[in-house]
Amino acid sequence: MEGFINICPICKSKKIFKLYDSKIDRENQYTKFLLEKVVTNKNNIKCSMMGCSDCFLFFFNYRYSKQELNKLYSARYNKKRSEYIDGYKSAFNSNKAKLESRSNLIRKLLVLQNYSKYRNWRKSGKVLDFGGWHGRNIPDIADKTEKYVLDKSNHKTEANIIKLRNLKGNKFDLIMSTHVFEHLVDPLKVLIELVTALKNDGLIYLELPADIVGIIRKPSIYEHINFFSRYSIKNLAYKANLEILYLKIKKYPYAYHSTIAYLVVLQKNKKQRKLNNNLAIKIFDIIKDLINYVRVKFEKKYTLFI
Repeated sequence: MEGFINICPICKSKKIFKLYDSKIDRENQYTKFLLEKVVTNKNNIKCSMMGCSDCFLFFFNYRYSKQELNKLYSARYNKKRSEYIDGYKSAFNSNKAKLESRSNLIRKLLVLQNYSKYRNWRKSGKVLDFGGWHGRNIPDIADKTEKYVLDKSNHKTEANIIKLRNLKGNKFDLIMSTHVFEHLVDPLKVLIELVTALKNDGLIYLELPADIVGIIRKPSIYEHINFFSRYSIKNLAYKANLEILYLKIKKYPYAYHSTIAYLVVLQKNKKQRKLNNNLAIKIFDIIKDLINYVRVKFEKKYTLFI
């Protein structure tokens, strides 16, 4: 799935509608980076933000090609961006390294806190961080924890973390993927592939930015091409034959800034429940998202350990 699409990338519905057209702002740091370093055809980022009437996913209708993705997520990820984007420049924040170290520790505890409500691996466990870059957010889930990273960019990982090129021949107790699915061209296809590498009693832990509120500001296309709502996450899980054990919006440190995101814990579907497609439930979920987003945004303390 690449180029312009006219169906929802999750539920494949054709019941989609346009919210706005993305404009090329050559003064925008992110857009300038895309124009000069990523896109093959510069007119492709004159795309549209679309909404799906069926699953309430919002998405840009342009999907990056494999060639463009290779440019976007290369091994020189930070260095290339630092030439254009202030937040990636070393002089942007003198406390950046310290804040990132603090964030890695807190986010590791966040994963630990949420999966441990449902599973307890004592002697041994295998963890995959899909899109995990350096692997610093992987917690120890047992006395002996095997840690793996599968990432499109060829970044250097932490010590004792095994880098994978694909999922073949592996089965994991815990698969985590934090702030990745908003970048994916085909999120459903990827989630289904991850399920094939999950043990029968395993868990999948996701963090997805609650960016649905952000589309009010009409952002231009950048790395985030999928904007999830609560109901679209339910659809994503259902289509991948997964059961949602936990789904909440939380605010927590992300690198050297804060983020507001959905925290999701999934397991293989054992009850075969059908997804309720009632319009009232969709509207209720949107209202719930907005209320929770506003609540956590204006809380002075992080809510991750509440």
